[in-house]
Formats: sequence, C-alpha cells, structure tokens
Amino acid sequence: MFWRRDRPTWLLMGALALGAWVALGRRLSARGPQPHVMLETHGQGRPMIAPVAATGIVLVIALASLAGATLYYPLVYNARSDGLAISRTGGDAAQARPLFVRYGCAGCHTIPGVSLARGTYGPPLIGLADRARLGGTVENTPENLVRWISRARDLDPHGGMPNTDAPDRAARDMAAYLYGR
Repeated sequence: MFWRRDRPTWLLMGALALGAWVALGRRLSARGPQPHVMLETHGQGRPMIAPVAATGIVLVIALASLAGATLYYPLVYNARSDGLAISRTGGDAAQARPLFVRYGCAGCHTIPGVSLARGTYGPPLIGLADRARLGGTVENTPENLVRWISRARDLDPHGGMPNTDAPDRAARDMAAYLYGR
C-alpha cells in the first residue's frame, strides 16, 4: 500500500504528470498557430473545433486532473490517518516532535518529520501502524505502544529499547504521531 506511507512516490508521480502537461503545452505552442478545420453543425452556422484539437484539450484536462489528484490525495489521507491515530491513542500528534528529542528517541531512531532524528541503532519509526509487533515481542496496540514508549524494559527486559520514563501525556502524544506516519 505505497499510497499510505510513501509520500515521495506520490509527489514524484504528481511532478511527472505536471511535467508531461507542461511539455505537451510547450510542444503545442512551439508549433505556432495551427489551422483548425471549422465544421458547421446541423446548418446552424456555429463553428466547431475539429476532433483532433478536441482530443488535445481532453488530454490536457486529464493530465491536469491526474496531477491535482496525485498531489491532493496524500494530504487528505494523512489528515485522516492523523485523526484516527489521535482518537486511538488519546494523544496530540502536533505536540510530539520536540518530545522525541527530549526523551532520547531521536538518538536511536530515524523518525519522519523530526529533523534531529537520524539514529540508526533502532529501526526507523515509519509505518509503525502497519506492524504486528513492537520490538518483535509485544502486540502492537495503542495502549502497548504508549507503555512501550515509556517503559519498554518492563515489557521486554532483554530488548534494546530503554525505559524513557516519559509521562503518560508525552507518551500518548508520541504514539499518536507514530501511528499517523
């Protein structure tokens, strides 16, 4: 399901569609004015553009629609997934970014959207909502994630994740952020 998690793929597709649209426009304008065959419709005397020109117009509209949808969909989907993550965890994802640095998560993990989180000791924390287990041992549920963020050693004493001792509110905010990414 690359459309859910891989925002750069959608941006690349949108950029390619937009580039094709611009290239088509330049190609058509480089030809200069084209003589259009004007047709009369049913004897009413109103001119109609030839079918070849109409096909070009439809193509341009289709490419513009594709580019717009490609750029718009990830924004809408992420807003919905953020809302779902917040409702599941009771946290506020907007408050989480500085918390990842404050409680040391950024030292071990790469976290999307957190500029200082470039750690490589722990796994990257993208697509966490799609994982079955946390740390390979604990079932991935909102409550377990909140507990895992704060007191991972209590859940898995032999794992590499230390206890951060983050308060419940901070752990819920971080869990909401991670479920939305």
